[in-house]
Amino acid sequence: MKAVQAAGRDLGYSSAVANVLPRQEADLIEYFLEDCRAKMNAELDERKEEVAAMRIRDKIAEGVRIRLRLTAPYIHVWPRAIYVMSQPPNAANSLCLLHSLVDDMWHHAGDKSTDYNWYSKRMLLAGVYTSSELFMLTDSSPEFEETWHYVDRSIGRVLQVGKAGSDLLNLFKNVMDGASPAGKSTRV
Repeated sequence: MKAVQAAGRDLGYSSAVANVLPRQEADLIEYFLEDCRAKMNAELDERKEEVAAMRIRDKIAEGVRIRLRLTAPYIHVWPRAIYVMSQPPNAANSLCLLHSLVDDMWHHAGDKSTDYNWYSKRMLLAGVYTSSELFMLTDSSPEFEETWHYVDRSIGRVLQVGKAGSDLLNLFKNVMDGASPAGKSTRV
């Protein structure tokens, strides 16, 4: 909080200005995360027609890239932000912010699911986003080029898992309905 106190003094305020943030660093980080989500949404709204023409996987990848680019200028301090937000008093808010982020990404991708897919899509995208953010921390390639490749690979893997899960559910449904996988009845 020394930085907040110093900033307050630089702006002509008392160092007591830091008391406005009762949860200290966590409040600042949450503000940053909410601001980044708003900026991502604004950019996706501005590019609505361009995004609408993309495939679903590209829409999702673009949302992830936009959001990660907003973190890029702070990548040198981002491990500390992850640490702060993973602490028990901050974990619930952190998960809420992550849920809002991936929900917005799916919304901009045109997702209208209302079944179990609604949950699984968001859970899988949360995994893609968080692993991409962690990958970015160690990426030394120009302009985070390797991170963008990682995002594409991760989304590809998730889509394969999703298709496999869907195929498995359809197989079980067919078996329960009395049909073999080839569509022939198994009833005698």
